[in-house]
Amino acid sequence: MPAKDMCHDQVKHSLIKDGWTITDDPYVIKYEDAELYADLAAQKPFAAERQGQKIVVEIKSFIGKSLMYDFHSALEQYLVYRKLIQLTEPEYTVYLAVDHATYTGFFQRKSVQAVISENHLLLHSCKYPKGGNSTMDKIERYRDVIKKILTEYYEMAKNKVVEDREVEVSDRLAFDEARDEYIWFRFGWDDNKLIQYIIMYLRIKNGKIWVEEDATNLCVVDDLLLAEVPQSDIVLGFHPPSKRAFTEFATA
Repeated sequence: MPAKDMCHDQVKHSLIKDGWTITDDPYVIKYEDAELYADLAAQKPFAAERQGQKIVVEIKSFIGKSLMYDFHSALEQYLVYRKLIQLTEPEYTVYLAVDHATYTGFFQRKSVQAVISENHLLLHSCKYPKGGNSTMDKIERYRDVIKKILTEYYEMAKNKVVEDREVEVSDRLAFDEARDEYIWFRFGWDDNKLIQYIIMYLRIKNGKIWVEEDATNLCVVDDLLLAEVPQSDIVLGFHPPSKRAFTEFATA
């Protein structure tokens, strides 16, 4: 099951556990000549009700190459949904649900918080089930977490780069899901000097995330832990095998 579907089910089940009754899944918005609903394969809004309270939840998966672009798209869709629901069924309150890794990472950026505050977004954080429902579920989630973290780092670094026409050096991302290898690297020419080195390199092996290289001060391990990847599923590959046993993480 794709991570986005797991998040949908997790949000729905958590609401049911908290006493909500799911009334529409998906929830269709109809106004005059407009009929809106989310793509069932990517994001599914649904309605729920509890003791007279009614909510509509729009779930957004941040799995694109740019988290800021995904945020821009989610914000526009949320605002359209909220306005049309206010016109048709004003008793409903609209929430935007995102996965826990995106919520605790990208959504805590000051620029994003400013936009959230200005537009009065109501957010719901989706925590994946610990361990997933199967090994494949877990690996799919780990892929999603790694891509989100690396993309956020890449965008932060890219925004700080000062363009120089004399220098053809740029940061790049390479995601190979078939082999589960994920790299953030720098490559290009500085005059006659070839620049090429790995900034961060993560991979998934035997159901665990291997941190093979981290040449930053960003501490990717902390962000993996924030995304609820257990220490037992993180291998510090940049340490030799003889030293891994002295860490709090997996050895292999």
